[in-house]
Amino acid sequence: MRVACERRVDMNTTSGAEDSSEVGPLPDRNKVVTRHILEHQAAVRPRELCVLGSDGETWNWAKSLENAQRAAGALADRGVCRGDHVLILLPNGLSWLRAWWGVSMLGAVMVTVNTAYRGETLRHACTESAASVIVTDAVLGERIDQLGLDLTVVSPAELAGGTAAAPVLDPPLDAWDVHAVNFTSGTTGTAKGVLTPCLATYMGGVNAMGEGGGLRHTDRWLVDTPLFHVSGQMTALVCMSAGASLAIRDQFSGSRYWNVLAETRATHSLLVGTMAQFLLAQEPSPEERKHRLRTVVLAPIVADHESFRQRFGVDLLSSVYGQTEISTPLLVPPGGDIIPGSVGRPRSGVELRIVDEHDMPVPTGEVGELIIRTHRPWEMNLGYVKRPAETISAWRNGWFHTGDAFRRDPDDNYYYVDRTRDTLRRRGENISSFQVEAEVLAHPDVLEAACVGVPAQFGEEEVKVFVVPVEGRTIEPSDLIRFVIPRLPRFMVPRFIEIVAELPKNQTLRVQKFQLRTRPNNTHTWDREAVGMPIAH
Repeated sequence: MRVACERRVDMNTTSGAEDSSEVGPLPDRNKVVTRHILEHQAAVRPRELCVLGSDGETWNWAKSLENAQRAAGALADRGVCRGDHVLILLPNGLSWLRAWWGVSMLGAVMVTVNTAYRGETLRHACTESAASVIVTDAVLGERIDQLGLDLTVVSPAELAGGTAAAPVLDPPLDAWDVHAVNFTSGTTGTAKGVLTPCLATYMGGVNAMGEGGGLRHTDRWLVDTPLFHVSGQMTALVCMSAGASLAIRDQFSGSRYWNVLAETRATHSLLVGTMAQFLLAQEPSPEERKHRLRTVVLAPIVADHESFRQRFGVDLLSSVYGQTEISTPLLVPPGGDIIPGSVGRPRSGVELRIVDEHDMPVPTGEVGELIIRTHRPWEMNLGYVKRPAETISAWRNGWFHTGDAFRRDPDDNYYYVDRTRDTLRRRGENISSFQVEAEVLAHPDVLEAACVGVPAQFGEEEVKVFVVPVEGRTIEPSDLIRFVIPRLPRFMVPRFIEIVAELPKNQTLRVQKFQLRTRPNNTHTWDREAVGMPIAH
């Protein structure tokens, strides 16, 4: 039997205050911890389906545990120990699950990397992560090679061919152990790695199902949202916990969504961002009613949600509000009342406040920042990797500060108003204006740049950049786009460029972006899509 090596990672573990009168017991580790879930389900239902891959390959629970053990053996042979951080840079699929599960079997911590990352964005994620090992394929691995990083590269094939091993972990993993580092979108600068305990990921999925109800072991969840996002992990983990199966796809396809549902016989699905709007915008077809879909989690709820439910024949709709750091504290449970404009009400076990800049509560109906704490420990983040100052700031006064502006009505419905910082959201991805500006400013002819979001057709935003050229220089927008394409993830590449003589600023020379957001596109605004300029994947 392989004996686990131990290497402890120093972490900042600031947590919120508790109300001891309402603290309940933590869920059993067989419900919460990936390793124990796999071992438990393999013992209870070894021959039942666990995963259906996009190529038709299937794993039952016994096979899933074996694959996890093989991956663990391969990683252990590469020196991975309990507490080590392991990067995963892979597209959705069976290889991603094998890597995740193998890391969990060792008690190591997976560090999830957006497959759109490249260049300095990717370098930052790798160096910030405190990892020395990365699991990636030949295609995505080329980006790592180009950066010259000192990382041990492990291929999916190596994980699949490992010698099955399940080292003894003493003490065993539990709800409070960190299982993942998930990166934020970098709304105030570079992305931060969030230390995520097992319980936080589990609670996010449980809340999406209305305090954990409704999932049976005969159900199947279509996982077509990225597993490098916490939303993909939450839905996958809560399904595994219930003994339900996963139908995994590499990405969401609006044109084939209903066909995929029919092929996989999925009963549950998550639609984030504008996915639901894309489906509603399509021409009606017979395929959109040929499915077993029972529950759809919409994040956010679409305005014409009743049209969605009736047109597509979905029994139950639910919704959640969350962030990488906070799991899902606000929800509309499956079949619950949907209040126009509201993201839902607080789930049990959390305290929420809407406060001013001094952390003092604002009156009902007024706008302030949403702050949160939980009654039980371990249900939210444990801080940021290598960022003690940011951790202290976010957790000041014993509450986690979301940076989101909200208001609340007298019936305890919460309404999202805006981000309190300069963040954009495009096609389900959060975008740091700071990061876009940094890459635009790297162009030698650019003196100043300001990135803002402008309304998109189906909600969310398109990326627009106002650019001030260096005196005496001329900037061609198409050349600027070609410059940033290899430097930015695909979803961050600006659609609109507007060359201006100066940016509006206040007395302290800070750019007043609120003025730029209200400027409509005009004849001086260059549109990448209008000129047919593609972006390669």
